[in-house]
Amino acid sequence: MEEITLEDLANAIRTIHPKRFTVQVDRYVKGAAVLDQVLGSENGGWPEKRRRSHEACYESIRREASRIQDQSTLTVNRLIHFRFPIDSQEGTPERDRQTRTYYSKIKKQQMEVLAAITDEIDIIQSMIDHARKMQSVLMNHSETLVKTAGLMSIIRERIVRRPTTLLRLAGRDRKIQQLNDAFQRIQDFENTHSEGIRRNAEENPVTSAMSSYHRLTRTTYSEIERRKAVIEEHIKDLKRGGKLLLKLASKGYSPRMKRTLDMLVCQHEDRTRDFHHHIRENRLRLYSDAEH
Repeated sequence: MEEITLEDLANAIRTIHPKRFTVQVDRYVKGAAVLDQVLGSENGGWPEKRRRSHEACYESIRREASRIQDQSTLTVNRLIHFRFPIDSQEGTPERDRQTRTYYSKIKKQQMEVLAAITDEIDIIQSMIDHARKMQSVLMNHSETLVKTAGLMSIIRERIVRRPTTLLRLAGRDRKIQQLNDAFQRIQDFENTHSEGIRRNAEENPVTSAMSSYHRLTRTTYSEIERRKAVIEEHIKDLKRGGKLLLKLASKGYSPRMKRTLDMLVCQHEDRTRDFHHHIRENRLRLYSDAEH
């Protein structure tokens, strides 16, 4: 394999910039939230120009995600194969030892941060894809939902305004008697089931379904925003660590770097520890729920 130079490593680290990805995600989520509000309404629908822009935003997210993941893979590969030039540096044995130690720690930090970034991007993509599928189902059935909601309103109105006295036709003719019997059965049925019918009509299943959908999508969009913020924090750590890594590789350790190096390593270790603790808690909760 061709030797990886310090410049190659620096260029790889500099190419990791997911700003366009996070901006497009933010734009997509805002557009999806607007579309959610018009779904299921009588005048639901999106202008064609708006719909095409929304789809173009989604495709941009996919392209940017793929680009960042490719760049991350390239950077990790160069980190692995870069030959640390410690032998070419002039310094004391203690300084060389500190250089090796901190270089190893920052290299580990860089690789783990890159892995965390790609994981968050994968999760965001999956959440967006899942939300799109739910939204697509709702769009395809929006007309039926509107008609169902209208029918439920008619039923509710019929129950609320139903006559309190029984309609009866005068006469002893057999057909008249059959009609009166039918009126009586309708009245008996409504007397028996009116409360349930009225309650179901008022608790419109369409309204209930839409409420559940909006609650679920709000949770999804909120989680996407949270993970987007996590990516932005990871990028800051990646850039800070990258500068220190390149400085260690080119100039070696200096006591003036110690505080900055220790702070970065400590923050990364704390974040990693919190992440593993969160995973353990979720697993315990999952197993506990499964047992019950």
